[in-house]
Amino acid sequence: MKYHQLKWLPSLVLLIILGFSACKKADLDLNKYQDVKLQPGIVTPLASVSITAGKILKQDSIIVHDPDGLIRFVVRKDSIVTIGADSILRNISLPKSNVNFTLGEIDVPAINQSPKITLQDLVNVSDAQTQQFFTYYNGKDTIFPALSSPAGDTNAVAKPTNYEFIHISKGYLRFTLTNNFPTVLTKAQVVIYDNKYKRTLGTLNYANILPASKGQDSINMKGVTLSNDLSFQILSVDLAKSGTKVRINLNDDLTIDIQGVGMKTTWGRAIIPNQIIQTQMLALNLGSPTEDYKLRNVKFGAAVIPYIADSKFAETLNLSIQFPDATVAGNPLSPNAITLPKGSKTGNFDLSNANIFLGAIDTQTHNMLRVAVAPSITSSGNLVDFDSSDYVKIEIDPAKIIIDYVDGYMGQKTWNVNVDDVNFDALANLGKGLTLTNPKMSIIVKNSFGIPIQLELSLVAKDNNGGSVDMQPPVMKFGYPTIPQAGTTVDSKFDIDKTNSKIVQALGLPPTKFAIAGKAYLNKDGFTGYNDFVDKKSELNISFEANLPLSIIAQDFSISDTADVKDALKGLDQFEYLELKIKTINGFPLEGTLDLYFADANGVILDSLTNTTLIASGIPDATGRVVTRSENMTSILLDAVKLSHMATKTNYAQKIIFKSHFYTYNKGTQSVNIHTDNKLDIALAFRAKLSGK
Repeated sequence: MKYHQLKWLPSLVLLIILGFSACKKADLDLNKYQDVKLQPGIVTPLASVSITAGKILKQDSIIVHDPDGLIRFVVRKDSIVTIGADSILRNISLPKSNVNFTLGEIDVPAINQSPKITLQDLVNVSDAQTQQFFTYYNGKDTIFPALSSPAGDTNAVAKPTNYEFIHISKGYLRFTLTNNFPTVLTKAQVVIYDNKYKRTLGTLNYANILPASKGQDSINMKGVTLSNDLSFQILSVDLAKSGTKVRINLNDDLTIDIQGVGMKTTWGRAIIPNQIIQTQMLALNLGSPTEDYKLRNVKFGAAVIPYIADSKFAETLNLSIQFPDATVAGNPLSPNAITLPKGSKTGNFDLSNANIFLGAIDTQTHNMLRVAVAPSITSSGNLVDFDSSDYVKIEIDPAKIIIDYVDGYMGQKTWNVNVDDVNFDALANLGKGLTLTNPKMSIIVKNSFGIPIQLELSLVAKDNNGGSVDMQPPVMKFGYPTIPQAGTTVDSKFDIDKTNSKIVQALGLPPTKFAIAGKAYLNKDGFTGYNDFVDKKSELNISFEANLPLSIIAQDFSISDTADVKDALKGLDQFEYLELKIKTINGFPLEGTLDLYFADANGVILDSLTNTTLIASGIPDATGRVVTRSENMTSILLDAVKLSHMATKTNYAQKIIFKSHFYTYNKGTQSVNIHTDNKLDIALAFRAKLSGK
């Protein structure tokens, strides 16, 4: 057997050491050890290797070195969820809304009539002697005799042309009697009739009216339908005897002036006079039957709101429409003037950039847009039919308005949170059996919505073998600005650690990824007041951070790998023994053993060495940091029996499977820390002896 066959052994033993170091094979150049001169039966130094934690775990986008040297994994994912103002503002779907108003009572057409009763009329219904006296003295001066006239004929009142009939809702007819006789009218009774409706409107009574003087009486017309076909009848007239001679004139008269006083009408047929009607304060309900928002203040962006105005009234209406709770830059909006004949008309209300208060109605202090409507009537001069049930309907459609700001109560809503899986391969590469003792994940929230938002999150750790652990993080209630703080952002941070979740168990899989999902609730507790607001720049931004310091407990933390040694062991059964000596000075808080399995090209195990101590743990202080390094000497012996199993010319191992088993200090009973200055020094020596040598 030639000694040059042994030149592969140094490389082989270094491959074994890789089982502890857990570094990549590419990090070491094994070829430089292949030409080491070995002396049979003599311990020959092979190489020395130093492994430092800070070099194995170099800083990158995930691995971070603290100022004190503690190594940690930090995984950040910014803006895993971003919710903009549109997600709420566009869901405030203001529905079509309408108001109806009736004109109610309007002014009665002018009633001003003056029927007369002459002295001749009174004489004509008197006895013959009275008739002879007044006929004789007509045009002459004499003492006017006392006269009691009996009931006379019914006298028609001239029909007015400005109405046919009207229903009076309030007011009265005033009858002014002027005594144009040359003597005192001591008593008179007059009955007023409505011929169309065949009823008596009332009886008028007068007394002691001096010559050329007036007396008044009235009839309350409330609730009466009045036609223009009236008549009157003198029931009695008593005239006193004059104290001196007076001129007798049969054309002298009693004039009855008929006037409407304070009268309003609600229906009829008439020429409606020009008039201004009392302003009506109405309200458009901007609430939605399918949404539960309760809005108090709204600021519109572009807000040209189309309307349809429909009038059932017979005459042209002039409407002055104003929104009394709307301002632009602190100034009231100008009224909107609409000329509305009977029928429909379309147009727009421009409320762009308006601030509107929607809580001015006592019975419903939200969602109510007050509208002041001041109508006036332009008369056509024609008789028209009208009724108090005639109405004007104004419908608006605010569907396309842009809302820049709103406050009040935004209702209850739920958003689904679905996030792409967060990669944790770096942690998984450390292997199973390693427990991080102080891991922390954080949900970082930047919120400028003035709304209570609660996040119920699902964080599920998953490995590549189908294993999973639900971390069960706590419920998170985000901080938020108040209405006076609108335009500011409130930051919140929610830590998920071993005190409030199953994070230790989840990371113990170890996971290759985290699935993040959940639900965000708006106003989950329901209505508690008008405290919410949304500004057009409001935004909710949620970020994720995993902060995993290498504070660990390892209990049978295993790393396995396979070295392909090809023909390196072929024919080595000629040796009596092959021995590898490993000296370690360990500054890591880890201790471990090594199992070696020698397999042929097909993976069939030919022999093994198990439970070989590789290193003794460095000794940590109470904080888990190594303060004392430990020294250990290990011998790996392949004797003639083992070599005959795996190193003959015809049956030899071509693969070495190693499996290292590690524990943290004191068999994993104490949490320890990995720092950048943790260092492992390895010195290798080799001894071999040929059979018979």
